[in-house]
Amino acid sequence: MNSEEEIFNYYSKLINEIDLQSETRLLSLDLNSENDKIVDDLTNLRLSMINRSREIEKHNVEGTSNKIAVFIPKDDELIHTNERISQSTYFKNMIGKFFILGEKLSDDLISKLSDVLNRKIRKFQRSTFDFANLQDELKFWIILDLLRHSDSQTDLFDLTNSFNNKLINLYFSSRKFPVINEYDLDFLVDYINLDEVSKITYDFPCLMNTNNFNRFKNLTSLGISAEIDHLSYGLFYGLENLEILKLIKCKIKTIDEFAFDNLEKLIYLNLNDNSLETLETNIFYNLSRLEKLYVKHNEITQIEIDTFLWCPNLKELDLSLNKLFCLDTDVFSIMNNLKLLRMDYNIPKKRKIRFENEMMNFYFINQLTDLVSLTISDFYDNFIDIQIENLRHLVIKIPEVPEFRENFQNLLILTLINVEIFPEGCFYNLISLKMLKIILRNKQIIREIDDQHFSGLEDLGYFLIEVNDPDPYWLQTNQDLFNKMFKNNISSKLTTTSSSSKIEILNCESEKSLKRRLLDYYLEG
Repeated sequence: MNSEEEIFNYYSKLINEIDLQSETRLLSLDLNSENDKIVDDLTNLRLSMINRSREIEKHNVEGTSNKIAVFIPKDDELIHTNERISQSTYFKNMIGKFFILGEKLSDDLISKLSDVLNRKIRKFQRSTFDFANLQDELKFWIILDLLRHSDSQTDLFDLTNSFNNKLINLYFSSRKFPVINEYDLDFLVDYINLDEVSKITYDFPCLMNTNNFNRFKNLTSLGISAEIDHLSYGLFYGLENLEILKLIKCKIKTIDEFAFDNLEKLIYLNLNDNSLETLETNIFYNLSRLEKLYVKHNEITQIEIDTFLWCPNLKELDLSLNKLFCLDTDVFSIMNNLKLLRMDYNIPKKRKIRFENEMMNFYFINQLTDLVSLTISDFYDNFIDIQIENLRHLVIKIPEVPEFRENFQNLLILTLINVEIFPEGCFYNLISLKMLKIILRNKQIIREIDDQHFSGLEDLGYFLIEVNDPDPYWLQTNQDLFNKMFKNNISSKLTTTSSSSKIEILNCESEKSLKRRLLDYYLEG
């Protein structure tokens, strides 16, 4: 509609159609007291729609000649079906939507928007719809996100002023179209305020380049799930404000030196579930503000000695589920601020992890004087060598529970996983312990447990013991024994599933809140 005459004709026809449809429905109603309210509601709805259409007509005529108004009405069936109206859906309390656009949407896109707004599809996800092109698919989700974050009572939706259309988070995904080309996001400047976007999640099979992200000047969080293979230098050019970067399941095998060089504000880096084999000296160059680094579930066999030299403020490091069996003794020597370390299940079975020229020991951990949380699965005979005064949270994934000496008297939270051997008196020195979780692999242990196994534990806040046996008999038999570990037992619950049974006992706090209260101070301090 490029002329005033076309616009007037369009709205004249639209108003006549509203009048005709309303009269048709009014005549179909019986004129009795039961239908009085419906007649009044329909009359009011008719007047509201006519007034709004005239308002849109005026707006369209007075504006630029290329504005286009599209009305998506509410389905008649929904107006008279209380059950469907009351459903918890994506959009509620809507009589229809007027969209004012700077371009003509395809009929297919309008049809899909109508299906969603009229709740013809109760539950939908990105695989529900099939689009002819990627831009239509992206526009569809952008419009829905804008609607979802706007006032659902408002039936006029003007997309022509992008400055007022603010979205903080954007999610780009498509299974049909494998990659976003540089021009595919050009339409965004006409739909949303790009300066308001701070977080982007990119979920495509392939990543051609990151130039599409450079237009978001205030982007602080970027998550990419796409096949990258090699992380090259300059890939993140123009993203200097990034604080969070997630590159998960990207099949990354190698990373260029200085690949993150320009990301000086980066605080969080997640490289989980890739195919990295080596962490080289300069790959984390210039990440002086980095606090959290996750490289879980890769193929890492080697960490060069100065790899973490560039991360002096690192507080959390996850190296679990890799193939480390040899480490230089000084790899962790510079990590003076590290508070959380995970390195469980880090070697192939029957292969002992070694430091250069010596059997692995825990003296290297003792260098981490601020360490609060540790997760391990291999310690052999030198577990007693751990001497970390600040250690508060310990997770051990190993069949035989060690004896805890006085060096663990400050421990607050202990989790034992895959336990097969459970010696008596092993907790006697854990005088500060508030949370204990035990996952048993060997169900025979339950039949042998007595008071001596838990001696010293008399003031827990949370206790859980789980065994891979759906028969709860032996757990139930020992429930009184477990209760003795509590001075103030608020809740004691026995739960059985098809594969396991467990007892959970707690005082006034849930596991989550108690753990958060116990650890937050130490991790953030």
